[in-house]
Amino acid sequence: MEEKSLPKESSELKENVECYEKEFLPYIYKWGARTNYLGVACSFLLAIVLWVHFGIFPGITAIVAACALRINVVVTWISNTISYFPVLGAPGTFMTFIAGNISNLRLPVSAAAQEAGGAEPGSEKSAIFSTIGIAISVVVNLITITIGAILGASLLSKIPANVLNAVNMLIPALFGSLLAQFALNRKKLALIAVAIGYGVRLIYNTGVLDFMPAPQGTRPSYILILGSILGTMAVARILFKKNVKL
Repeated sequence: MEEKSLPKESSELKENVECYEKEFLPYIYKWGARTNYLGVACSFLLAIVLWVHFGIFPGITAIVAACALRINVVVTWISNTISYFPVLGAPGTFMTFIAGNISNLRLPVSAAAQEAGGAEPGSEKSAIFSTIGIAISVVVNLITITIGAILGASLLSKIPANVLNAVNMLIPALFGSLLAQFALNRKKLALIAVAIGYGVRLIYNTGVLDFMPAPQGTRPSYILILGSILGTMAVARILFKKNVKL
């Protein structure tokens, strides 16, 4: 009986993959791009209202100067997209860059959803679980933000100071838990990732990378994440081609 069921399961899997690639992804790219473009347009809406309705306009010179000061942020946009896409997947990336809170909420939620669903990282199944997890997190986040906006001051005043200080360790704790989660399935690759990250940090501390674009008065800290991720991906690809089990 098992031998007869295999072809059916294989056929269903093939149909699911074809549906994902030929129907789901094109739909996601189409509407994901449109909603992101709409989000960009809406981000200028308040400035346009101030200009058109109230006649408040800083002048072309001030606008060009402001753009010149923030042009280096483009590097961060690119690095974040490259860094987070392998975990978020295409649908998750579109939603995440509209909703925000990438590293402290969407990324952990995406990884947890994939882990709960038993999905292989980078597979079609993992992208679906990531999409569901991020979509739910957006709704929950919207509800909690609304409650926080209404009751924020009264709630914060009742939280102990040591608890508020502990919140500063939230991001390192989240990234550490993500590393531990993926390390369970890729122990060798996890050690390589830690070694590369440590190496990038040592190079960063020497200051030789300070020539890279960064906001005025700061250092290019995005190099730490981008260098670690791209370095790990490069080594993993080389080892994969050599059939080294990770």
